[in-house]
Amino acid sequence: MDKPAPALRLSDPAPASLAGRRFVMATMPVGPFSRRLAEAIHERGGEAKRVLTNGGDRLDWGANDALRPRHGADWGEWLEAELRSWRATDVITMGDFNRYSARALTAAKALKVRTHVLEQGYLRPNWITCEPCGVNANSTLPRDPAFYRRLPPAPPFIAPENISPITPPEAIDNILYFSAVAALDAFFPDFVYPHAFTFPQQFVGHAARAFGKLVKRRQYEARQTALMQSTDPLFVVLLQREGDSQFRAHSSYIGDNPTLIENVITSFAAHAPAEARIAVRNHPLDPAIFNLRAVTEQAAERHGVAERVVYLDYTALAPLLPAATGAVTLNSTAAITTIEFGVPTKLLGRALFDIEGLVDRQPLDRFWANPVKPDQDLFERFRSYILQETQIFGNFFNVAHMAATAGGLADHFARPPRAIVGFAATDRGANAA
Repeated sequence: MDKPAPALRLSDPAPASLAGRRFVMATMPVGPFSRRLAEAIHERGGEAKRVLTNGGDRLDWGANDALRPRHGADWGEWLEAELRSWRATDVITMGDFNRYSARALTAAKALKVRTHVLEQGYLRPNWITCEPCGVNANSTLPRDPAFYRRLPPAPPFIAPENISPITPPEAIDNILYFSAVAALDAFFPDFVYPHAFTFPQQFVGHAARAFGKLVKRRQYEARQTALMQSTDPLFVVLLQREGDSQFRAHSSYIGDNPTLIENVITSFAAHAPAEARIAVRNHPLDPAIFNLRAVTEQAAERHGVAERVVYLDYTALAPLLPAATGAVTLNSTAAITTIEFGVPTKLLGRALFDIEGLVDRQPLDRFWANPVKPDQDLFERFRSYILQETQIFGNFFNVAHMAATAGGLADHFARPPRAIVGFAATDRGANAA
């Protein structure tokens, strides 16, 4: 078993008091993390309750210190009344886009209650994210490169010891959670499934991918090795988890992976150098709603570039990046890794790292022929800032690290609120092709 991670980063002050603070967990990661976080809040003198919207929430949390929506009531109005009645000081959500998280944030804003939005780490796999208002494209982090260049030089980055893989425990937590959603459905008649695809769809898809990994992984690793050994220009296309809110909320024209693949291959076929190749890399947690290999190969055949397009799955990204000429994605946080490796990176959506000097803002059609490398000094200052302001070492699912992660997050809650540095609305989406 891995050693538990320390609850505090070395630069953090001693744990501060949460006395007088009342936290309502409106939406949370699946699994027992919410209970561990409540314990950490109580240890620091605060109070915590959780909203039980469905049977999965009931399984994860239990019955004590729970808020259960009144049958037939408007969920957002009900929550606002509960926040007012309990004199809540803080609201926690997992993500900012699904119907329950978004309405909880609206209710908290109406009452001027402090909010904390959780998400998987911007710097994965060893971190979780906590932002005051929203995540990724809705982050309040500055987009002005001058802001980061004015910061002191970033100290040397020392990568932490890797936390063991979280995918297996996350998958188990999801299976238990959504099984409880189904089993207790009659007790939560007002619950509306907030995700793009149902649990049965995702369960079948993940099971198929688990089997596919067993029988096809070596085939894809051989494909990747051949790409790494070639001297031809190589562009990596980073797909995103199908149904991810990033597609729906943080892009003005792309709705799913097949559309993203079609747009990218269309541009590549018309504008990329004749010797260039692209590797379309699937997301490791893709639920297999679409046969993305078939989508990729059919699009490549249709545009006459079948010999120059390779589909990858079940492979690690980092080993491929030293051979990459450029990377293209909607707004996947995997792009932070490509920037870290010095790979020119083109975004097609909106993201917190949509910053001149980090990403290449020229149109996609011109990107293929003249990709621009990121400014590494700017990236190091950016990474140092987001580590300090938004990242907590740990993860939501690994039991060995869960208590330490919860403690680090509770300490983060005790810090003074970060000053919000605004940016012009026109800055958003500047990367769109």
